[in-house]
Amino acid sequence: MKSLHFVVADPGGVMEEPHSSEWHASKGDQYKALCEYAKHIATLSAGSILLIATMLEKVFVHPHARLCVSVAVGAFLAALITSAIGFLMTAVMYPHSTRPRPGGTELTLMSVAMILTCMSFIVGVLAIAVFFWSNW
Repeated sequence: MKSLHFVVADPGGVMEEPHSSEWHASKGDQYKALCEYAKHIATLSAGSILLIATMLEKVFVHPHARLCVSVAVGAFLAALITSAIGFLMTAVMYPHSTRPRPGGTELTLMSVAMILTCMSFIVGVLAIAVFFWSNW
């Protein structure tokens, strides 16, 4: 039988202590989801870079709006790098019973990496959409 440790949350109320096994399980699920997100974005970014290279070589011999291609490749590369950083930070901070809760700096770095991953991927998709629209 497991024992629960309680701390005072509000006057007269209690909440479960954050270092309990339930906290680790729920945070573990969140961290797994973040790892999956980073892996999917990295896969999509790498595939997009390959698609751009193939399209430029085979389909668009004399393309317009070449700047969009540069922006898209740069944004997808940034998404690859930031997703790798986010994945690494998430894996290092994965909660378990012997590891203390992550500090504010660690959480901030992980959050910034994940936000930059999303933003750079969106910029890459928009840039490649503008490129295709202008060349169609």
